[in-house]
Amino acid sequence: MTGLRMFRFTPALIAAFAIMALGSCNGLPVGSNDVSRNLSDFGFLELGMSYEKIVEAVGEADRDAGSGLYLKIYDLADGRQITLQFATLDTLMGVFLYDPDTDQDEVILGSTQPPHGPMVG
Repeated sequence: MTGLRMFRFTPALIAAFAIMALGSCNGLPVGSNDVSRNLSDFGFLELGMSYEKIVEAVGEADRDAGSGLYLKIYDLADGRQITLQFATLDTLMGVFLYDPDTDQDEVILGSTQPPHGPMVG
């Protein structure tokens, strides 16, 4: 009877583990969540760069976002985020610094339409 009882709990334990593992995901995780990155790590960025070249320098983005545009989001050590904007992954169109404390974007390069908050200009 003990063996049977253990068998009944095994699927429940597997399901609970799967829910906990999947529940820890936020957005679409991509990279390593390297929160040791600083704004200065992105000083090399130039409009027109490919995402592939950027990944060679700073690694994969922490998250993907966007609809119609590719938005690659990198978390910084100070809690801010760098968002890279692409129409295709071959050409960087805009770079934005987002501060979640103020819910404001600062245009660093390119496009004047920030991906998060109100338009900066």
